[in-house]
Amino acid sequence: MYASLTKLILIIFHFFILIKNTLSCKCLKNNIQKPLIQTCDTKNIKKYEKYDYKGAREFALATAQTVFIKGGNFTFGTNDRYYLDEELETENVTQKSFYMDTYEVSNEKFYNFINNTKYETDAEKYKWSYVFELQLDEYTINNSPNVVHDAPWWTQVYGAYWYRPYGNFSSIDNILDHPVVHVSVNDAINYCNYVGGRLPTEKEYEYAARGGLEQNKFPWGNDFNENRLTSWKTNVTLPDNIYKLPGDKISLAYSFYTSSNISFVGPRHVYENGEQNEYGLYNIVGNVWEIALGLEKNTYVEKGGSFLCHKHTCNRYYVHSRMLLDRTTTASNLGFRCVYD
Repeated sequence: MYASLTKLILIIFHFFILIKNTLSCKCLKNNIQKPLIQTCDTKNIKKYEKYDYKGAREFALATAQTVFIKGGNFTFGTNDRYYLDEELETENVTQKSFYMDTYEVSNEKFYNFINNTKYETDAEKYKWSYVFELQLDEYTINNSPNVVHDAPWWTQVYGAYWYRPYGNFSSIDNILDHPVVHVSVNDAINYCNYVGGRLPTEKEYEYAARGGLEQNKFPWGNDFNENRLTSWKTNVTLPDNIYKLPGDKISLAYSFYTSSNISFVGPRHVYENGEQNEYGLYNIVGNVWEIALGLEKNTYVEKGGSFLCHKHTCNRYYVHSRMLLDRTTTASNLGFRCVYD
């Protein structure tokens, strides 16, 4: 009886907040409306179109905290391939010099982009995005029944997008210094264009991540150090790769990701963990996957792994790790940074 009454009160509370936000057409500062259930009057909001933002590159290099990556020769890829990945075999590459954002693009920086351009992200257009289950409250989980079949710890959440990363009852107000998430390839390209930059190629990303070392696994060397990146932390003891075990691997992975003893869930501050390599880059592995241009035209990849990576499961927090990425995919562990010529 008590449990049923508590659940009813919780439902009524969430419904009240939803109606309040919808009717008031809750906005960002400067009356930038972010849709909840319905869209307010946007007749005065022009759609963002690619244009030349005068002085953007100079401004970015002066204020956005970039590092200079001096060109040189390196070995791209790896011969120690993790069998689940689309990792590439080694190739000798000559890389030109470029500048790269020191940090992942933050919520605050992306908010400023939205504020100045009125750009609408793909997650807003499609009205949903993927969110990791432990980032959600019970009400949202119960009302978001669609999960990824082969990864049921991922939930399709309507109302999730960059400003409301965990659905309608969340916001970035207290995490402005965290990396922006729920951004697609399209969104990242538009942002980088706006600040006078572009997305890195995956060879540029890997070259920068290696920090001048040769065939290293991590930006700082070959030894894993959980204090130098944001990754999945647990006291659960399992074989290094549970996908090689017999039986129902998906259920085992789901149990691992929903009952592990962890200190936090989700990406951390863009400046967390300190510099990861000699170039002075932060979170170039771990925290959130980052978008890069693939080797072939009109292909895209994720690089660097995320807070969900662990040797038991994801195991993709290496400098050479990569996964293919669709142009409109968005999730709560996917972000980006820009480079500049």
